[in-house]
Amino acid sequence: MLLPNIQSWNQNIQRKFSIPEYLSHSNSIFIELSIALLSISFILVVNFLLKPIKELVLSPYLLSILPVVFSSWYSGFRAGFIAAFLSALTTVYFFINPKLALSNISSDHVFVGLLIFTEGIIINILINLQQKWLHAADDEASRLSEEIKIYKTVDEEAEKNLDLWREDKEKLEALNKKITNILESITDAFFALDNDGKFVYYNKQAENLLEIGRQNIIGKSVWDEFPEIIDSEFYQKYFRAVATKEPIIFEKYYSPLKKYFEIHAYPSSEGLSVYFNDITRRKKIEDKLRISINEQKQLDRVKDEFIGTASHELKTPVTTIKAFTQLLQKILSKNDNPSVILYLNKMAFQVNRLKGLINDLMDVSKMQSGKIEYIYKNFEVNELVKETTEDIQAATSTHKIIIEGKAGCMFYGDRYRIRQVLNNIITNAIKYSPKADKIIIKESCNQDEITIEVKDFGIGIPAQETKKIFGKFYRIPNKGERFEGMGLGLHISSEIIKHHKGKILVKSKEGAGSKFVITLPAKSKELKIKNPDNKYGNEYRKTYLNN
Repeated sequence: MLLPNIQSWNQNIQRKFSIPEYLSHSNSIFIELSIALLSISFILVVNFLLKPIKELVLSPYLLSILPVVFSSWYSGFRAGFIAAFLSALTTVYFFINPKLALSNISSDHVFVGLLIFTEGIIINILINLQQKWLHAADDEASRLSEEIKIYKTVDEEAEKNLDLWREDKEKLEALNKKITNILESITDAFFALDNDGKFVYYNKQAENLLEIGRQNIIGKSVWDEFPEIIDSEFYQKYFRAVATKEPIIFEKYYSPLKKYFEIHAYPSSEGLSVYFNDITRRKKIEDKLRISINEQKQLDRVKDEFIGTASHELKTPVTTIKAFTQLLQKILSKNDNPSVILYLNKMAFQVNRLKGLINDLMDVSKMQSGKIEYIYKNFEVNELVKETTEDIQAATSTHKIIIEGKAGCMFYGDRYRIRQVLNNIITNAIKYSPKADKIIIKESCNQDEITIEVKDFGIGIPAQETKKIFGKFYRIPNKGERFEGMGLGLHISSEIIKHHKGKILVKSKEGAGSKFVITLPAKSKELKIKNPDNKYGNEYRKTYLNN
């Protein structure tokens, strides 16, 4: 506070005793001489005015000093010098030599004049030095005042920045605490490595899984703590993740702990973050499941081989039985005993049913092995639907089959297999709607696809069973009446439609019937390989040895 006070004091002095600006700080000798003369004249006039009052008469030495002080202070060294010279002359002339005659001036008078002049010069010099010191002090005070302002501004900014830093620090600490709480509460084990492979974080789950306390591992190298993983898959994955800066997920068996771990490694500029879980139990289940699947595949293969062999072996005797049954029907057709005819007809029906089951088994076996044969030709869809429904209608009196619409499109495919699909769907519709009296078939065709819908009004299919009905040997569970069949018809139908690049879907509601929708491409791609012996005329044959 001292420097600002000096500066203020100096400014106050100059403000109180200043002369007009056009007179102060002038380099004009005339102005300086005028100031000196005016100051001396003023002192002389004052002195003469006060002369009648002897107590108030000023000392001649004091009179010589005042003009020098005034002139030197306000006009500088030259004005002070002039004032000192004139003061010496006027003092000697008017006061030291009372006779006011130059002829009476002695050497003593000259000496006194020189002494007064010297005194004035000294005072002039001191005043000028004082002014220079005051100006210097004023400049220094101004400079220091500006610096103080700057320091104050810097201090204020520093205080603001310090407050912001404290606020950011508190936020960062809160964020770190939140992240730490998250990492400690997650079910995953987690640790973080720096760019030198040293542990910088290690949560509680990692302690439990790796059986090492965090106080024993923080700051240590992962390669020193787990030397057995050097050159292992983790070692290779670690350096690959660091090099590529891409996350890596893999599974690894850690033999010292006899555990399987699923590891997620996420690289960053600061190192590597690793999440991992103990998947030992899952791996054991997967191994058991894999063994079960392999065993199931083996069983399925044995079963398919058995089905194929059994159906093939059964086909010959059944064919023979059917032939002899037909022969007996022909021989005994004129027999008057109706019971004989009835029994023969029943026997023929059951033989045909058994033959159909054997054919289904053989088809499934061929599909499984990829050896089923498809004979391709162009045929009219509406004609095939009409032909199939007429044959089925002739065999049933309980249901009326109603055809709506007309698919007047040609289709290139296996006519026998598509008829097999229609036969399976329609006979199922009749079989699973014992209390209904009709089946509705709708046909439609456009430039992209052919659609055939078969709707019944039977028992329907539970919603949870609709995705299973096309499975092999699958039968819809029914608590009431038991329906005949092995659960192969829909599976075979689905495989045939898939082979023709089509789709078969079911829409059903339990107790309200079902609707099967068959969709076939209107323009099938033909593979034209003419039969060499022209056995099929203009037909083309396509054999799939690998379905």
